[in-house]
Amino acid sequence: MSLCEAFERIGTANAQAWIAQFASRAAAWESKADALLNEAREDVKRFRRPVSLLQFFERADDAVDELEEAAALAELFILIKPSPAAVTKLRGLRNCR
Repeated sequence: MSLCEAFERIGTANAQAWIAQFASRAAAWESKADALLNEAREDVKRFRRPVSLLQFFERADDAVDELEEAAALAELFILIKPSPAAVTKLRGLRNCR
């Protein structure tokens, strides 16, 4: 939802500050997801948990990695002062609800 909101804010007056804060939060989430994945790996190995549980955590970590990258790209995107056509196309992606 935060990524959708970032798309909506691109081109508005307060976009840069909000998206920078979102990118910072996404980086923190990515770091936390990596730590949780490492804990899950140890737990699965130590307690012989099902491999499918580890696969779930790996896919969740991948999703958070992609979110962090998208947030960073959104932050870069607003720094280049995108054209109105580019903003319109990006806003078309925000229908993710």
